[in-house]
Amino acid sequence: MTFGDVDMETVVKTENLHKVYSDGLEVEALKGVNLDIERGDFMTIAGPSGSGKTTLLNLIGGLDVPTEGHVFVEGRDLSKMRKSELADLRRTRLGFVFQSFNLIPVLTALENVEFALTLRGVEAGERRDKAVEILKRVGLDEGMINRRPTDLSGGQQQRVAVARAIVGEPALVLADEPTANLDTENALGLLDMMARLNEERGVTFLFSTHDPRVMDRAKRRVTLRDGTVVSDERVSRES
Repeated sequence: MTFGDVDMETVVKTENLHKVYSDGLEVEALKGVNLDIERGDFMTIAGPSGSGKTTLLNLIGGLDVPTEGHVFVEGRDLSKMRKSELADLRRTRLGFVFQSFNLIPVLTALENVEFALTLRGVEAGERRDKAVEILKRVGLDEGMINRRPTDLSGGQQQRVAVARAIVGEPALVLADEPTANLDTENALGLLDMMARLNEERGVTFLFSTHDPRVMDRAKRRVTLRDGTVVSDERVSRES
């Protein structure tokens, strides 16, 4: 099935994507990025600091707009969508994990995850059960889930952020350094859980990362340098 000339099995398509930041001195963060992200990809975007990784994630998520070029998400051109349509797309089809967590400080861990389900229209009883289950799956016990973010460690906050992103099982999860604050045991447990969602339920994951633990699990690895794609490889998982 196609929408215009965009294959609907392509979750994200970027065409000639440029982004220039101007704050006295112009910086071209992306320089003509063309990228197709297929449904079911478990994919990393790697590269040195300043290569454009986070900029690319923000453009794909509709959190920023390109200077030139287009981003299609599930066949829809983000540049042609109203703000309300973009907000609905982010709420119902995308999940985000930010480096800074972006948790709501006045809400507990449980309430932060529940809030994501509230925005999706999930009823109170069901969202409480779903939120508790996903928080346990990311390694937070009942003593932790009723704490506010300021009473949690950085690693615990990261797990809450991941739980919030995946609780609604979105079509695409955009994760900016999701394992940066986790020790090896918790990082691998988190990656295992996300890999199961990818395999069993077809959730597509796009990670911006420096972490070899994430890259080792990836099915596809893209490398950016100076705002351009310098490599794009699929990884064989044959035993």
